[in-house]
Amino acid sequence: MSPQQDQQQITAEAAARLKDDMRQSRFSFRNRAEFLLRRDMKEEAMQNHCKTQVSDFASCAEEQGLFVVFACQPALKTLNECLAIHNGEEAWERYKEAHKEELERRSRGEKI
Repeated sequence: MSPQQDQQQITAEAAARLKDDMRQSRFSFRNRAEFLLRRDMKEEAMQNHCKTQVSDFASCAEEQGLFVVFACQPALKTLNECLAIHNGEEAWERYKEAHKEELERRSRGEKI
């Protein structure tokens, strides 16, 4: 084998190992549990904390039709600000701490 072929084979092997590592982390119970918990947090933010902003934006979008992009920018900005507060990293850390037991149970594969 030439040095170039050796280098290509090493690169291909490294890529395969990286892909396997990513696949393992993607399918781990811990990552799945965190994904489900974050999804619950986002759903809670949309339904409880930012409900009026979601409703305002939806009403504007329904009224404006195709002009939603231009006409509803203030409502969208307000919605995004609310979601940034309730879905940000600080909120995630607080939510994760408050739901630590649930996260551990999901990490072990238990049904909630």
